Amino acid sequence: MPQEPNLLMSTQYNLSLVAVITTTLSILGLALAGSVGQRLWAQRQKRAEDSLNRSEEKFRALVDAVKDYAIFMLDLNGRITTWNRGAERITGYSAREIIGQHVSIFYTKEDLDRQTASEELREATTTGHFEGEAIRVRRDGSTFWANIVLTPLFDNAGRITGFSKVTRDITSLRDSALRLQRLNEELERRVADRTRELARRESQLTLITNALPVLVGQLDRDEKFLFVNEALAKWFGRTKEQMVGATFREVLGEDRYHANEPFIQAVLAGRTVSYERHSSSTQRKAFLNITLLPEFDPAGSTVGFILVANDVAKYKEIETELTKAKLAADVASETKSAFLANMSHEIRTPVGAILGFSELLASQEAPADKLNALEVIKRNGRLLSKIINDILDISKVEAGKLEVDRIDLPFNSVLPEIESLLNLNAVEKGVQLKFKSEGTLPTLINTDPLRLRQILMNIIGNAIKFTKRGSVTVTVKTWSTADAAPKLAFVIKDTGEGIAPDQAIKLFAPFTQADASTTRRFGGTGLGLILSKRLANALGGDVILSESFLGVGSTFVITIDPGMPTQDFIMPLPARLPQNRVDLTRLRVLVVDDSLDNQALIKRYLNLAGAEVETADNGREGLQKALKDEFNVILMDLQMPEMDGYEATRALRSRGYQKPILALTAHAMKEQRLRCLESGFNDHLTKPIERETLLKTLAEYSG
Repeated sequence: MPQEPNLLMSTQYNLSLVAVITTTLSILGLALAGSVGQRLWAQRQKRAEDSLNRSEEKFRALVDAVKDYAIFMLDLNGRITTWNRGAERITGYSAREIIGQHVSIFYTKEDLDRQTASEELREATTTGHFEGEAIRVRRDGSTFWANIVLTPLFDNAGRITGFSKVTRDITSLRDSALRLQRLNEELERRVADRTRELARRESQLTLITNALPVLVGQLDRDEKFLFVNEALAKWFGRTKEQMVGATFREVLGEDRYHANEPFIQAVLAGRTVSYERHSSSTQRKAFLNITLLPEFDPAGSTVGFILVANDVAKYKEIETELTKAKLAADVASETKSAFLANMSHEIRTPVGAILGFSELLASQEAPADKLNALEVIKRNGRLLSKIINDILDISKVEAGKLEVDRIDLPFNSVLPEIESLLNLNAVEKGVQLKFKSEGTLPTLINTDPLRLRQILMNIIGNAIKFTKRGSVTVTVKTWSTADAAPKLAFVIKDTGEGIAPDQAIKLFAPFTQADASTTRRFGGTGLGLILSKRLANALGGDVILSESFLGVGSTFVITIDPGMPTQDFIMPLPARLPQNRVDLTRLRVLVVDDSLDNQALIKRYLNLAGAEVETADNGREGLQKALKDEFNVILMDLQMPEMDGYEATRALRSRGYQKPILALTAHAMKEQRLRCLESGFNDHLTKPIERETLLKTLAEYSG
């Protein structure tokens, strides 16, 4: 007789059982007289065989529904006699390929050398049970972690007739191996106890379903429980004995039964049903995914159904979190898209002015007021430079690369420069810019002057920009808190438009402005506040919106760590910084730059200051001229053809050249400055070159 791939009881055992029944009936039949007695015994024999077949079909359907487990039987020699769908899915072998093969076909070479398969069968025979976790091999040669449960099977006389083996792919569950091991040990202990008490089919059914972390039950056509696993019994707070024989209605109660009744009717009509619902047990609440699988008799009529339910609450939580994350990502994407559109506008505006007025100045239609046109170009160039600097700074902040250089700084040198730079903007708008101090302030502070200036320019500049009339008052004082060292505080109070509460919460979000209309009315990239806040954080403080009222004004507070405590003083009111003209007469400068425009610009700056200038187009030419003529200072671009600035400077220093060499570069990173110093440069000037900075630096190095 050919073997069926999915039979869950060995064919040999089935035939033996039929033979026993047939022999018994035949012996008893001899005691009856006449053909009537023989027909009666034949009918009883037929009913016994039908009952056995129905039991076998139910058992097969239940196990075959479990597709995540490989469930199969072995003979005494370890050869495979049955095969289910789960085994085919996990290992890749079909029943036709695997039945008759030795179970060691799944074992690694190391396990084959150690004869692990024989040891497992021996242990199962000796102890009545084997369970373990190991690496197994699929048909395609790939490996997986498997949980293995091996149990001997006994006949009615107590003799071992073979083994049942349940294999589960636990590769993704290795992190919870200890918990699963304890669970399997407990379940296997219970299965071992039940094996001595129950019939063969009940024992196997319990073994399989109790190994599942799901609720499993079997009901007949009248909705009575024929079987439940431990998980399902615990869910309803009953024992298995209390569950078996009870109806679904009795177990669920009227309300819960009516909620599930449409699905029960559907499965009894022969349809597989899956649905989800919130539920609760005697111990916890859950979100159950419930599947009802119909069972059919040989004629195709529904004789009952199998219930499988699993708690998917954690998966639902993950799904919810993913949905939230997607929404957040969508918002972030929209925000950055709006930022890029605004940034494009902000960059193109000054570029357009620069290019337009430059074209007019170069044409025959040059405006009569050339100084005004030049001022427009200069103003927009500085605006463009500020935008680029903000973008670079915020990118360093976002990447965690922002660094600060702390130095000792006379505090009374900070605000006069700020007042000098911003007072003109305030006067043009008719806004009064005032500075005052409260209490005593340090004579020296230890901070990064460039970053402090950047913060103050941003926040005070914003206050002036958003104030149509009235004043902007900057109050400097010591800011004390109960749980931290005193900070140096700059309180900027304006009489501007104010900020609504719903806009205030977005104030320090990157790439945004509080109100989209702000960009249209006042311009700006939306980087100033968040950049100032991050810079203040780096200086040991913060930037906060202290208060704001629509139509009244706003108050921002900047705090920084002033560094080491020193002698206090009363801060004088800011005064305009004197503008001293730098005289570079008798200074000879070599400018090495591959950009002819930069050469011309720097040469013009230096000639107007009285310096004599020679130029070179690349590092090799600059090296030759520096060694041939006498120069007081060399200005050296870093990126040039033929020979770059680094190589040229190293070559000069190797030949004993001692005069100052200053680097010209568009990079402002700290790493760039360090590389310049290591290559032999004396200092570092950042492009675009500011005229006053260039002249002051050359004056310092010219002696």
